[in-house]
Amino acid sequence: MDTNIHHILKQFWGFDRFRPLQETIIRQVLEGKDTLALLPTGGGKSICFQVPGLALGGMTIVVTPLIALMKDQVANLKRKGIKATAIYSGLDPRQIKAILDNAESAYYQFLYLSPERLQSERFQERLPRLDIRLIVVDEAHCISQWGYDFRPEYLQIPTLKAFYPEVPIMALTATATPEVARDIQEKLEFKRSNIHQASFNRPNISYNTLLTDRKRHELFDKLRHHPGSTIVYVRSRIKTVEIAKYLIQNGYHADFYHAGLELKTREKKQDAWIKGACPIMVCTNAFGMGIDKPDVRLVVHMDAPDSLEAYFQEAGRAGRDERDSSTYWFWDENDMEKLNYQLEMSFPPLDSIRLLYETLGAYLGVPLEFGEGQSYDFELQDFIQRYQLNPLACIGGLKILQDEGYIIQEEEFNSRAKILFMVSHDYLYEYLLKHPQMDFFVKTLLRLYQGVMTNFVPIDEAKLAEFLKVDAPTLKALMRKLETDDVIEYYPALTKPQLRYLAPRMPKKLLAFDEKRLRFLKERRKTMIEKVSEFLHSTRCRSAFLLDYFGEKNAPDCGHCSACLTRQKSMMTPQNIQAMIFDALKIRPLKIEELKSQLPAIPYKDLEVQLALMAQERRISIHPNGLISLRDEE
Repeated sequence: MDTNIHHILKQFWGFDRFRPLQETIIRQVLEGKDTLALLPTGGGKSICFQVPGLALGGMTIVVTPLIALMKDQVANLKRKGIKATAIYSGLDPRQIKAILDNAESAYYQFLYLSPERLQSERFQERLPRLDIRLIVVDEAHCISQWGYDFRPEYLQIPTLKAFYPEVPIMALTATATPEVARDIQEKLEFKRSNIHQASFNRPNISYNTLLTDRKRHELFDKLRHHPGSTIVYVRSRIKTVEIAKYLIQNGYHADFYHAGLELKTREKKQDAWIKGACPIMVCTNAFGMGIDKPDVRLVVHMDAPDSLEAYFQEAGRAGRDERDSSTYWFWDENDMEKLNYQLEMSFPPLDSIRLLYETLGAYLGVPLEFGEGQSYDFELQDFIQRYQLNPLACIGGLKILQDEGYIIQEEEFNSRAKILFMVSHDYLYEYLLKHPQMDFFVKTLLRLYQGVMTNFVPIDEAKLAEFLKVDAPTLKALMRKLETDDVIEYYPALTKPQLRYLAPRMPKKLLAFDEKRLRFLKERRKTMIEKVSEFLHSTRCRSAFLLDYFGEKNAPDCGHCSACLTRQKSMMTPQNIQAMIFDALKIRPLKIEELKSQLPAIPYKDLEVQLALMAQERRISIHPNGLISLRDEE
């Protein structure tokens, strides 16, 4: 097996050896053991399941809630020549059917799923006929009600084990407290506890918190002192635009990013940042998931994240190349008030949620007892403005309706048109003999879009129309002709967000909620916010505080975070500085640069001042060659 996994690593990733802990985790999986891997952001999680997935053969199921991440990983696997695909909430039933047909035929090596897909009737019907050898649960903290991003659909994952009791299940996450780690294993029904945890310690990262009412001024200061690739996190889409514009006006090359932008726009901005063409990205937490950019030198939080888990994950995008990097969290007491207000809005009264559900049905024009499985154009901002709703309460209410299984907001809406040929080559040959007017069009599609006979392939309708020298209505008519003749499946581009009803619309009084669970989730969120406040007000080393929170007790102080530097500065009295100099020179004479490197906590100017005083008092000698020594006692 040694040669096998190392050969796979070298063949597909080009690496000669695994990172620390990766090989241990992989071996546990290959031995058939349920395994929980806790690896920090940038710790190489994907290799931990992709290598054993290839070694085991058959198909690996990967459950993840992050559509952007699954699409990125599928694309990366395909570039390596590995057969992979994904099923997520934005796909049409016909697209899903085609993917499951191929999966049943053992075409794929990796099938990525969003968690809500697991319980779909269509997937459950196919499940016994799939050659599944490994089950992977990414972002596994989502299964724990003690986690910071609990998602109820994750609780259905163990049903996979009912079909494949001997198949190992592998759970991965970058952030989990000991309590969450225990809960993950319990919820996923591990046969026995099996945790492999890399240290969350990132000694190259300086964690800094700064109480200030001049956040933008401080941002400019940090950007001046930390050139290089930068992420600036804020909590609203409007602020991404405002701060990016403000930076540009002041001579910085910056851009903004949030989930409300069109897909092509997001991809273009992200690509420019990754390539270094635009070094500063001002964004919401929608940015960064799955992005493997090693040289981020600075991460700034202008607003308070609502949990230490979220902060640690976002700050951890700095310094993946293990070079020194800095993170700054600018805060004021209003930030804590905002977090508590947002908490209340995230859990509006149940009567308000029922009214929201009724208003939503009227807005979308969905009759009572209809709508199940149907998707509707849904622009949240227009909905909020039309009915004069509180934005935060509306978002919170929609989230609860989604968690309770009534609706789902589709994440994939700015999608390109897609086509799939549903017939064999022989049938297509016969079809073109009978419809010669379609010959050039069909052969153009086959020539331009490889793989279109086996997978849905996105097409650029504007470029295709230009190539064929036809207008857009003519192109759509040709597509519809092939669709009507059952030759292709065709999906026009979606240009608006979608909302889908998972159950028929019902009278608001019939809506049922798990009130006990909602109370628990609210209390848990409140506890997390209290921990954020404790972190910000603590004088303890920032790194040691975070490591302790994630279960690494008795971690030493880092020596370079804001808390450590403040404490060191308070100790830098003239007497202490001179004592430290004296102790260093007792060992051997040193040049000032050597002295500075041995005493990094002493500001350079303070070191020079005290050296001059000690020389004046004839306690030290400064020699012509630059060496500094203690004077011989007479």
